[in-house]
Amino acid sequence: MKRFVMYRRGDISATHNEDQRNPPNEPQFEGVEFSDGKVVFHWCTGVKSISVWDSMEDLLKIHGHPEYDSELKWLDIDWLRDVLRDTKFLSLDEYQKLENIKKFSKVL
Repeated sequence: MKRFVMYRRGDISATHNEDQRNPPNEPQFEGVEFSDGKVVFHWCTGVKSISVWDSMEDLLKIHGHPEYDSELKWLDIDWLRDVLRDTKFLSLDEYQKLENIKKFSKVL
């Protein structure tokens, strides 16, 4: 399983009321992608719901919204990368390997 959150970094106030949006520094939704590719996510906004998707690709086709400066953050991988990056013993080569793992995980 891989946990994730989705942020909307852009201004969405013209298209979403206060029950439909969070500030840019708070996730819009959070979820998990299971080993078979199925995805479940939960809206963190004022109006809450849960939905199930066949794949992350399908979810992003509907809720990806690049026009809102959406940012998908994989929590487990990003957390590990951030901790290791801040560790003084991590070499540049090791950090680059972690960046490649992160890129690969977004493809899965």
